[in-house]
Amino acid sequence: DWIVGRFGLDKWGNNKNVNEILNSWKYTRNTSSKDINIPTKITPKLGFWLGCLVSDGCASITYDNYVSLSQIVNNVMEEWINVTKEIFNTEPDIFYDNRSENLTSIRIASKELNRWVKWLGLYDENSGKQIPQIIMLSNKHVVKQFIRGLTLDGHVDEKHITVMSTIDKNILYKLDILLN
Repeated sequence: DWIVGRFGLDKWGNNKNVNEILNSWKYTRNTSSKDINIPTKITPKLGFWLGCLVSDGCASITYDNYVSLSQIVNNVMEEWINVTKEIFNTEPDIFYDNRSENLTSIRIASKELNRWVKWLGLYDENSGKQIPQIIMLSNKHVVKQFIRGLTLDGHVDEKHITVMSTIDKNILYKLDILLN
């Protein structure tokens, strides 16, 4: 299979349109809800944060009250925590996960954030994780950082570089579009 395009082809989206989408988010916060900032602009840091979630994160479906990322302790984990603090103005909780040695779960307890990432299209109860439309419409700086976040699930060996491993054909199709 081939995808052909001329050199310099500007296939990237327009952040103005993406920001209009983000500004349409509506949520009625309960008085007991955690105060959290929800972004109204797409940025490369938000692209990275979302890519990490698609790679190794989850939005709780059962309890609908948290978003988390599971990682072996490393510099990416620290960066994701720092970006979380910067973008959402909240302090994530860190738990040691007994599923694997040195595995850590970073959890943000927030119904609003959980519902927001689902609203963006990151998670579908029927089909699981997705590359959201706002990433497909974003500029190349956001897409580049989103792909960087996706590489948490990738690996390099002597013969191959794997950006991401998944059996989800929808994610692979959209990733192919982003990479080409």
